[in-house]
Amino acid sequence: FHRSIVLFLIAISLRAGEAPTPPAELVGVARLPVQITGVAVGADGRLFVNSPAWGLQGDWQVAEVGGDGLARPYPDAAWNRDRGDPQRRFVCVQAVYIDPLRPSTMWVVDPASPGFAGVVPGGAKLLRIDLATDRVERVYPIPAAVAPERSYLNDVRVERSNAFAYLTDSGLGALVVVDLHSGACRRVLGDHPATRAADDFTLQIGDWRGSMRVHADGIALDRDDRWLYFHALTGRTLYRVPTALLRDPATDAAALGQAVEDLGADVACDGMWMASDGSIYLSAIERGAVVRRHPDGRLETMASHSRLAWPDTFAQGPGGIYVTASQIHLMPAHNGGRDRTRRWWTVFRMVPRAAEDE
Repeated sequence: FHRSIVLFLIAISLRAGEAPTPPAELVGVARLPVQITGVAVGADGRLFVNSPAWGLQGDWQVAEVGGDGLARPYPDAAWNRDRGDPQRRFVCVQAVYIDPLRPSTMWVVDPASPGFAGVVPGGAKLLRIDLATDRVERVYPIPAAVAPERSYLNDVRVERSNAFAYLTDSGLGALVVVDLHSGACRRVLGDHPATRAADDFTLQIGDWRGSMRVHADGIALDRDDRWLYFHALTGRTLYRVPTALLRDPATDAAALGQAVEDLGADVACDGMWMASDGSIYLSAIERGAVVRRHPDGRLETMASHSRLAWPDTFAQGPGGIYVTASQIHLMPAHNGGRDRTRRWWTVFRMVPRAAEDE
């Protein structure tokens, strides 16, 4: 009976031109005085964030946020120092990632391009951290041929077999494949339109308009590791490609390009998260919302918030799905030198709205 009433009210609101209330709300779980882009949540609820070297970071680039709300350099202060061997320190960390099926490992993406000024020689890398010991287990260097000077490695997903990792390059537009056993890296689809920003694209976020070009950014793997999904940030099209072809170094560029599937239009998004039912959560940056793309292509707004300024990256933990608000469009670089950020950055958690029983 109650379900029938809810459906009736939704139908009435749609006929009246009003959007139905999203099924979840966003609750702030951490508030930090430095710009954050990525978030990762352990199986035990441990909360990790990263702050890239864009001029609004503090004295760390990767931190664990404690129950007291304070961020502490992770895995230690040495990795967060600002000088020394670029393979033994964080240069400009863009993303942290924990796969819920392998919660003892955290991956860190370091494009090593502070302020997008160019990759520091020898700095681009992918790191694997053991959360049980809080130690960096392995560093995967990404050579200059795979991460050129103007590249910007952005996000990562790792196969359940732990054999391959896939990254996006939002600086030049490409995917990067890393063999996690040998450490060998390949750059693919660098000349394919699917990894490139849409032409003449203008972002509109409230009263802000910008014509920035950000290439392949959001990334997701399906639950069987058969398909890799990816999305340019300044674009509204979702693509996917078979991982079997990405894993095989003998796959030529033409065959790989022909295998890319256009899944149709959705929203301008930054981060993506694959749900267990095959739907994909998209951070809809122009809407300040989290949008769910169902397997049939239908879009559903799951949550929105006035403080969700540039929803960036997702994570999944025991408390649900988390998302950061990076306020990228409010940075001085995009406002004629004026800092319009709120000077506090928030990690939100999606919480289902309580059913209303009359």
